[in-house]
Amino acid sequence: MMPSPRAPCGLLAATGRGFTNRGLAGILGAGALALGAGAISGVAAGFVAIAVAFCLFQLATVLADARLQDRIAGPARATVTSLAGLGTEVAGIGVYGVYAAASTVTGHGVIFAAFAVPYVVIASALTMGGRPRSGGGRRSSGGELASPDSGPPAGRSACCAADARPPEGGSRRR
Repeated sequence: MMPSPRAPCGLLAATGRGFTNRGLAGILGAGALALGAGAISGVAAGFVAIAVAFCLFQLATVLADARLQDRIAGPARATVTSLAGLGTEVAGIGVYGVYAAASTVTGHGVIFAAFAVPYVVIASALTMGGRPRSGGGRRSSGGELASPDSGPPAGRSACCAADARPPEGGSRRR
């Protein structure tokens, strides 16, 4: 059994945490290029390019998840991240359906190459859309980027449960 190339790429997320939107777009663009080139190459070595693409996509996924976690505070955090995960899974099932339908018309290489297009679109949107955002950490009260290891934001303890507000008319259980 061969190890998955995705695991080491997820471990690279600590390095990519400081990437701006353009950096994330570069990861997605490089992954799309590798996926498309590997898919239409028609040679066994193309699978290496496809593996690199999946590695880069896994890195982008971990970075996007970390960004989402960094931007959500309070009791809605678990719900929002769960809904984001559900959306990802539903989209994945949709991709399987599209792949199944497309495989009746064309070959696997063409389908994989076509699946590179959404990554190019997302990468383009990241480079053109809005102001660049930091890939990691939080903004301190002065607006500068706080270190990811600098502790919780002002007014929050390290434990989220201790910061939750008690329900109306009730008290918090300890």
